[in-house]
Amino acid sequence: MPMKKTYSVNSDIVQDLFRSIFKDSINQDAIISVIIDNLDSEKINHILTINSYKEKYEGFDKGDIVRVPMIDYHIDDHFHIDVLEDLKLIPQIGYVYGIIYDDDTWSAQSFNRYAAQFKVGLVYHDVNKKPILHDYTVNSLYLKKDKSDIDFFNTYYKELLRHGKD
Repeated sequence: MPMKKTYSVNSDIVQDLFRSIFKDSINQDAIISVIIDNLDSEKINHILTINSYKEKYEGFDKGDIVRVPMIDYHIDDHFHIDVLEDLKLIPQIGYVYGIIYDDDTWSAQSFNRYAAQFKVGLVYHDVNKKPILHDYTVNSLYLKKDKSDIDFFNTYYKELLRHGKD
């Protein structure tokens, strides 16, 4: 999976970033304290990354069809690119399809559509060249949603969509 370069940032810098975000709040100090004290660095990174987006971040739902960057070490072990191409299961170069079936939080009560990570059934194939799902946890910032993928799956691979709705 292509990874963007990450940096470790001093907590004072993170607090300054949150100060700029909550600059108009009378409860700025309390909000920043709650965030810093209760969230790990991965979740703080998630918040700051979403804040940097120019378009509205919608989150994801169970059953969403997503495009997932190919995981290099899965190639030839879990799938063959040429077979996925034959099955029309490569939505764009460097990506495979996936179906979200859960978030990766501890709560069993509800689904968090803004979770930092999701459990996804990656659409691969078996030895008979039939589509199958391979369970994998993916950082939500790497997932892409494209409405045209829904029509494609409803036409060709409707039986796979049940996996995300369980």
